[in-house]
Amino acid sequence: MKQSAERAVHVSFRGLMRALLKDRPVILAVDGVPGMDEAMGHMLDRWADFAKGERFMFALGVQTLPGAPHPDFVEGVVPLHVEPLDETAAEAYLRVNLRKDFPRDRLRRIARVSGGYPINLVNLTRIARDHPDMSEDEASQWLARSRDVREVLKMRLYQQRKESQNVMAALSVLGHGSKATHLLDLVGERWDPERCIEELQEQGLLELDGEYEDPNLFFVPQALGTMVYEQLSRKMRSRIHTRAVAYYEELLSTGAWDARESRIELARHLVGSGAPERALRLREELASEAMRAQEFAIAKEQLEGAIGLAQELELLVDVAKMNLSLARCWDALGRRREAIDLTTRLDREKDLPELLALEIRIERGRMWLDEEDPLMVEQVIKKAVATLNQGAHEHQQDDEWFVMSLRGNQLHAEVLERQGKLVQAAQVLLKVVEATEARGVDARNNAWGPSLVWEPLNQLGRVRLKMGSMQGATQLFELALQVSRDADDARGEMR
Repeated sequence: MKQSAERAVHVSFRGLMRALLKDRPVILAVDGVPGMDEAMGHMLDRWADFAKGERFMFALGVQTLPGAPHPDFVEGVVPLHVEPLDETAAEAYLRVNLRKDFPRDRLRRIARVSGGYPINLVNLTRIARDHPDMSEDEASQWLARSRDVREVLKMRLYQQRKESQNVMAALSVLGHGSKATHLLDLVGERWDPERCIEELQEQGLLELDGEYEDPNLFFVPQALGTMVYEQLSRKMRSRIHTRAVAYYEELLSTGAWDARESRIELARHLVGSGAPERALRLREELASEAMRAQEFAIAKEQLEGAIGLAQELELLVDVAKMNLSLARCWDALGRRREAIDLTTRLDREKDLPELLALEIRIERGRMWLDEEDPLMVEQVIKKAVATLNQGAHEHQQDDEWFVMSLRGNQLHAEVLERQGKLVQAAQVLLKVVEATEARGVDARNNAWGPSLVWEPLNQLGRVRLKMGSMQGATQLFELALQVSRDADDARGEMR
């Protein structure tokens, strides 16, 4: 704008302010100024002169970078330096602006993602009202897409040296919270990454946490990493992911790092490098291992990632199988209603393999048993159990039919027990025990775990106890306990 035109605008605006000041005090606020330059200094000087003796305040919000010196202001200006809020203050802001029953753990999650910056808190509050269950990664992605936040983050990114931008790009691919050693190994010495990390930390763009020798690196805020990643071209992302795949495969071959964490990271980079089939199988393995170890939160996370990949690859049977496993995870994590809803949806699907459809029906019945009348559950599973028994007879060499027949009969026995039909329940369970013995099932070495042997023994003991047969029940409990100990199954020992 030419100086004469600029002066005319100021004169007109001051005239407007004088007219307003006749009736009331006035506060004029200008926020989001990216920095102080000579023109901004002159403008502030003129408003400082104007304010003398008037009921007038001019508030100017100037953005500064962490670690950079604060700008000099003209005489008469009172600077107030506003730092990012700490986590406690950020949580307090969220508590005031979100509903009263908003879960505390989610408030902490949102506060962490915000980095304490008010602009982030305002945007995240708006997002959280519509998406209260969002994860930290989802919150970061939402925030990075917010136009005003995104512009600030981009400005901070492009103010860095090219080498620092490259290091941030590599870290955005490795992931928020990655080990410094992993980043240094991945990028090598060409960008002097240690110097870049130090500079980025001084400017408040990175936070180091954990071991002094090998800290974890966190973007501040997390949305910065999301935005940096999204700025990369698809080709560049794929190239860095491919290098990361080779790096984690090398780590796994040496056994130098936590194998599961490295495999989790490897799966993520396989997706980014264009190998979704390998990533899917790896996530399936990780989920199965976590479920066997009863680490259901980890299993849930891996299953959700695997399901997304299977859907993209249009592997519909795999999607159904993994959704059934996901329902079991939710149930184990205390989210019974969600688990029931998912098994109900699966039970309505058409064109699934027969054995999988029967397994879904049995799992749905098991989850329903604590929620519904046992008589109603019996009606739901009765036909499925009969079909399983017939299938096991027709496919005598097929272990999967055999095992599902056992599981179906165990559930049927529990349904009968809940109805007080103890004799019938005992008869069903006795057939299950006899079937495992006749098949020679080894509790220490089978694909379904030791519970395949000790669970029906324990269940039959419970029924015998209710029937008043103390001696028979004790013998069965002792036998189930011995099987658990021999198989080193702590869960069975506790049961």
